[in-house]
Amino acid sequence: MAPDWWTDTRGFWTDGSRFINPSCDRYYRVFNVDWGHGGRFYGTAWQGLPNTTRCHLRIDGEPVVELDFPHLHPTLLAAEVGCTLAATDPYEIDGLPRRWVKRAFNTLLNADSKRKAIRSLCQELANDGIDTFGKAAALVIAVEERHPAFADFWGTGKGLRLQAIDAAICARVQRTMRQHGQPVLSVHDS
Repeated sequence: MAPDWWTDTRGFWTDGSRFINPSCDRYYRVFNVDWGHGGRFYGTAWQGLPNTTRCHLRIDGEPVVELDFPHLHPTLLAAEVGCTLAATDPYEIDGLPRRWVKRAFNTLLNADSKRKAIRSLCQELANDGIDTFGKAAALVIAVEERHPAFADFWGTGKGLRLQAIDAAICARVQRTMRQHGQPVLSVHDS
C-alpha cells in the first residue's frame, strides 16, 4: 500500500478521509440505453484509489504496472473519421486549464445535445468556483474550434458508443491476460 494509506481496524484501506473496502474484487458492467452504449467495468476496490496510490499495489508480492492510454476517445474518434490527431495533447487549448478542456470535450461527446452539455459544464465549472453560463458556452466553442473534424459528433451521445469500444478492448485484454496466467486489474481505459 502507498505510504499515505493504511488498513484500518475494520480492514478498510484509508488515507484518513476516504475508506475503500478491499473485498470489493468483482467487476460489474454499466451499459447505457442498450448493449452498444457504455459497458465499462466498475465496482472494484482498486478503482477507488488515486492513481498515485494504485502504483503501490502488489499482486502476489509483485508490483503492478498501470498502462494508461491517453486521450483514448479522441484517438478512437479520429480513427473513425479518418484523420490523425495533432502531435499535441487534444485536451490542450491555450489559456484554458486542461482539466476543463478534457471535461468539455468528453461532456460534448457524451451528452445527447449541446444544450445539455453546456448545462452540465455549468455545474462542473461551479465546482471550481466559476458560475457562469457564458464561460461554459465559451469552453464548448473553444473545443469545437480546436476539433472541427469531430463536429458531427458533438451533442450526439457518441461518447457512450466509444465507451463500448474501449470496454470491449478492456474485456479482450483481461481475457488474453487470464489465458496467459497473468492477473489484471483494469481501471476503465487503463
